[in-house]
Amino acid sequence: KTYVHNPEDPGSLADNYVFSVFQDREGHIFVSTHSGVQLYDYATDKFSPLATFSDGSASGQICQVLERSNGELWGIGNAVSRITVENGVPVLKKANLPARISYIDSAIEDSDGSLWLVKQKEGFYKLNRDGSFSAFYSSGEYFILSLYQDKSNNMYAAAVNGGLLRFNPSDGKFSEVPYNGGQRLPVRFLFSLSDDEIALGTDGRGLKVYNTNTGLISDFQFAGSDMNYSNLKVHSLMRDW
Repeated sequence: KTYVHNPEDPGSLADNYVFSVFQDREGHIFVSTHSGVQLYDYATDKFSPLATFSDGSASGQICQVLERSNGELWGIGNAVSRITVENGVPVLKKANLPARISYIDSAIEDSDGSLWLVKQKEGFYKLNRDGSFSAFYSSGEYFILSLYQDKSNNMYAAAVNGGLLRFNPSDGKFSEVPYNGGQRLPVRFLFSLSDDEIALGTDGRGLKVYNTNTGLISDFQFAGSDMNYSNLKVHSLMRDW
């Protein structure tokens, strides 16, 4: 089934430009769109009204919903906000952050509980566990869209113009993970498949897998399918709990 926006149906998808879909540990399914974030209701097969701030104002673009280790839900987009669910509708509360930390594209929480916020062509911000500002790292020549930390606390970045990058926070430098004779994959997002495997979603080169033990990048194998997925644009994955 395909879900699209229908202006005559208030229970339809709010915007056809969908950034990501996320299911939290309580089973809520959040759909992040160019217009904001909604909840999907399995029972009714409908979508909630768009999330608003407590004063009723609209959020605008939400790119991602992140669940932190303490159970907090955060909305990442035009503003960085806490999310609660009230009567089946997501409600937002802006985080108290410096004004320059806005229009964020993605975020991760690291093993220390720090929050890393990616701002496309500029770089990324690191916030301490309590939300206070820690550091800013410039992305230089790279157009970075997401970050990932593996089980050994190694940090990786997805660069649409540089492929998969390793990042060293001690000196703020990147190194490219080699792929197929030096080709640069247009990597848009990173997703944990297992302790040793990271999925790489690309812009027109399908879904790849990076093995942290071997250091090799290979095509993801779709079980039971004869289709050629090598030219797909893969911008998001969701784990169904």
